[in-house]
Amino acid sequence: MTGKMNLSQFLARTDGPPNQWIRERFMDVYVRRSMRYIDEQMVECLDFATVGVDERHRGKGHLTKFLLRFEQEAIRLKRVVYLENILEPRLVPFFIKMGYKFVRNTDMTSPSMYKIV
Repeated sequence: MTGKMNLSQFLARTDGPPNQWIRERFMDVYVRRSMRYIDEQMVECLDFATVGVDERHRGKGHLTKFLLRFEQEAIRLKRVVYLENILEPRLVPFFIKMGYKFVRNTDMTSPSMYKIV
């Protein structure tokens, strides 16, 4: 897929939609700026909603590298990182290891997680 903006371009636009499919190294990612109720308060979030890593590049650390960059952007913007409806169960222990917590009352068949960075 070509013609999509990357994460930096999405975050630089303040007049565009709050959600966007972006293209990063070997992956398409659906991201969003949102407000969510976390730890009993309303907070600004940067959502990581959906990701599709190009098949021949899976398992090579591209998702990890992107997530670390995503977290750095969230720090810069003073936003919480929100992982929406994780459909791949093998990623949950990885996210826990990275410091993510489950959203209260999340559906454990497709849990959402967050990290205050």
